[in-house]
Order: sequence, then structure tokens, then C-alpha cells
Amino acid sequence: MSKYLESLLQGAEPSIITEIFFWLIVLCLFVAVYFRKIGKGHVFVNYSATLLTSLGILGTFIGIVMGNPEEP
Repeated sequence: MSKYLESLLQGAEPSIITEIFFWLIVLCLFVAVYFRKIGKGHVFVNYSATLLTSLGILGTFIGIVMGNPEEP
């Protein structure tokens, strides 16, 4: 499974993956701010900092996988 995922990521366009992670992070941030403002979704609001950090770390590792050349 990991080889399949790695080959899929190496074949993808890096700018598209960057855009996807950027918009996921922005969307999660805006949803958390909106829920906080209306006083709903307390669990999501409390978890949002962890979620945003995890998405950032995941994006970093995916970037590393995409940047590594294939081994012969």
C-alpha cells in the first residue's frame, strides 16, 4: 500500500498538492473561527489547533516524499 501511495504522490504535480493542502488548512481555519463566533462546534474548535498542525506536518512529509528521487 505504501509503495502505491508513494508512486501516486511522486507522479502528482507538486503545485496541485500544495494548493490542496493550502485550501484544506484555510478551510479548517475559517470553519473553526466561524464555529467559535456562533458558539457551536466546541469539540471541533478545541481540536482545530491540533488539526491544523497535523495537516501542516502531513503536508511537509508529503513534500519530502514527492521531492525524493526514485531509487534505482
